[in-house]
Amino acid sequence: MAVWDKFESLPSQTRPQRGAKPAKRLTALAHELASDDILPGAGKKAHAAMHGVLDRLQDSEKAKIEARRKAVLTVDGKTVVADMKGKTKTFNQFWEDADMAVIDDAYRRAARIFSPDITRTYVDALAYRVADPEDADAFEEALVEARVSVAAWAW
Repeated sequence: MAVWDKFESLPSQTRPQRGAKPAKRLTALAHELASDDILPGAGKKAHAAMHGVLDRLQDSEKAKIEARRKAVLTVDGKTVVADMKGKTKTFNQFWEDADMAVIDDAYRRAARIFSPDITRTYVDALAYRVADPEDADAFEEALVEARVSVAAWAW
């Protein structure tokens, strides 16, 4: 049994899952580094690095993101009216302002791309840059605007 004891004492490492997203791998690595006291605050440092990348993305793709923000904020649809007696159909296209359900859906799609944790902390960081958390209404509006910006990346 000494052989098995020695075998179990050998260090091991889990290989990343095939197809794991880099952002998730980064946050998982940061978590391990912090929990093993190798790099205290590794999670905050990883998020700060990702926030910097996302800030540069916002700057370099400003026009494209602004167009996508407008797409997130506008819902387009069609109404179909069928006249069964006259056997006719009419289609009417409409555009409406998006509600929070539409914005949240687009935000969740972006969160799956970048990781929910990174997008959450980035939205908070964007909101803190433009609004004082003491002013609840302004801060809530800043959070919604930040969610729309993040949602635009996945649109």
